Amino acid sequence: MKNLLLSLLASSTLIGLQAAPVNSGSFGELPVARIAAKVNANGDTVTAGTSRVLVGLRLGAPTYVLSDGSWLYSNYVVHVTAGDDGRPATLVIRFTANRVSALTLADQSVVVALRETPHHPAADHFLAVASSRR
Repeated sequence: MKNLLLSLLASSTLIGLQAAPVNSGSFGELPVARIAAKVNANGDTVTAGTSRVLVGLRLGAPTYVLSDGSWLYSNYVVHVTAGDDGRPATLVIRFTANRVSALTLADQSVVVALRETPHHPAADHFLAVASSRR
């Protein structure tokens, strides 16, 4: 599992987290500026603006792909404070025009909602429809 320590500089979002009960394990969705690459493929991080191809090379195949084209990667741990044991998280990477537009870490409740919400395919995805009419 990857460990990610979120600094207090990431801020106003964490203020809400500190007010939540510690035993709930729920933190929602937190924005992240960069993620360390598993493989140094022409760079060692994934940030906003990174191409979809380089994300695949640096992080590998996603655990799950949403219908809107967002990629989900499991097995991250979020540490809200220095003494925190960590909470399981999923890295959510959203794309616009085949480039990363947002990186967030989401808890299980957010991931379930994302997977259950029907989305229309992103404009930069090609859909093929076959008809058996002759």
